Amino acid sequence: MEPAQFAALYFERDGLKLMMPKCDLEKTVRAPISATEAKKVLKHLDEWDEEPSNQWKVRTARNQDRLESGDPFRLSRIYLDLVRFQKDRARLSQADKRQMELSLDLLSEELAIAMGRSQEDVQGMIEERIAARLEVSE
Repeated sequence: MEPAQFAALYFERDGLKLMMPKCDLEKTVRAPISATEAKKVLKHLDEWDEEPSNQWKVRTARNQDRLESGDPFRLSRIYLDLVRFQKDRARLSQADKRQMELSLDLLSEELAIAMGRSQEDVQGMIEERIAARLEVSE
């Protein structure tokens, strides 16, 4: 019997090292998106037009599901929805604030890797894009 081989994954943001069987790597971990996909995510911010639920339980559960998916398109929806919701309501719940911050952090981290830019630069790009969109919709 051949000894099991393991892969070591390091998550810099959390300072976390994870060991997992190499045979499980492909079905468990996805590669970061490409620069082309990153551009599509940014374009998605310009096109997404769903209103967040006014019911905090529904909104929080939907956003938690989106966070857990890790999908950059779904992360962008959280951030955009909650920025718009905050603009309309002026106050977010603690859960909304936490989800908004985490979605921006995870999204900008992945886009920064894909685009070869700093996370701060990408956060600025996202925030500017959304601010411009909100100005146009007024």
